[in-house]
Amino acid sequence: MKQQLFVILVLGLLGNLAAQVSDQDEEVQVIVEDLVVQGSLAVGIDAPAAPSFGFDTFRLQENNLRIHFDDTSASASFPGNDWRISINDSTNGGDNYFAIEDATAGLIPFRVEAGAPLNALYVEAVGDIGIKTAEPFVDLHIVEGDTTL
Repeated sequence: MKQQLFVILVLGLLGNLAAQVSDQDEEVQVIVEDLVVQGSLAVGIDAPAAPSFGFDTFRLQENNLRIHFDDTSASASFPGNDWRISINDSTNGGDNYFAIEDATAGLIPFRVEAGAPLNALYVEAVGDIGIKTAEPFVDLHIVEGDTTL
């Protein structure tokens, strides 16, 4: 019962309409009201019963992490592109990365691989962009070895 309530709370947090399928009786539950969760939240098949959150407020724990943004706009005058945040490949031996995917077009315009160097991409408040530097002093400042471009 506690596990079912936890799953319902998690799904409700992710939207006003949420469904949960129970392993025991294949029951579907729908929440059509707003839901507020005070405290930290763990979501996913691999989330333990008593996670240690540390300073994390929201934790996704699973071997295939994806957050999909499904725009349901029906009018042609509204934007309707879908987007996805992907973490790591879902295949054995695949790449480790953080990516933003244009799910409608099936393209990945932004990807950061695990192990990328410190300040691989740095954007200052004034808009200057640094590559491998946290102190860009021109619009685009690239540091490569002992050369500054």
